[in-house]
Amino acid sequence: MIALVLVAFTHAYALKEGVTPVQKVIQLLEDMTAKGAAEKSAEKKTFVAYSQFCRGETNVKTAAIKKAGEQIEMLIADIQMAQSDSRVAAKKIDELNEELAGLNDQKYEADREGEKARNAYLKEHADYKGSVDSLATAIQATPDRRYPAAAPRSQELQEPRGASAGSEGREDAAACEACARVLPRSVP
Repeated sequence: MIALVLVAFTHAYALKEGVTPVQKVIQLLEDMTAKGAAEKSAEKKTFVAYSQFCRGETNVKTAAIKKAGEQIEMLIADIQMAQSDSRVAAKKIDELNEELAGLNDQKYEADREGEKARNAYLKEHADYKGSVDSLATAIQATPDRRYPAAAPRSQELQEPRGASAGSEGREDAAACEACARVLPRSVP
């Protein structure tokens, strides 16, 4: 009985609206199918554009990765070469430091020897200067009684009148003999 009431009630509703509920469901399904197809078409276009973008980006990124890989290999080779060069340079620096240390030692020794030689020279020079000064003082203090006082230089330069060239030579010889008697002879 309830089924009969429901059928009657449903039938009354369909007559009132002009569309049966089944038709309404079919109409809604058809609308949803059309709307889904439109959305699918729009989504398909979006997907195609996105797929092209992805393929393009994949190609770009693949090329960039390949190029970066090549650069990495080049940089690794450069690093290895630089490390090798730095080892060679470090070895050369060590050799030069050793040579420099040796040269500094030689310079230090040469400076010490030079300072010793300079000090010895200054001491010997002071001794000689003291000896020369003592001799000069002694010569000035000791009167020379063996020889007459020398004539003033201005008189020696004046030539007497009537003196001949021969008399000059005799005077020079006499002066040389006087010097020879005063100065001691050194025997070789």
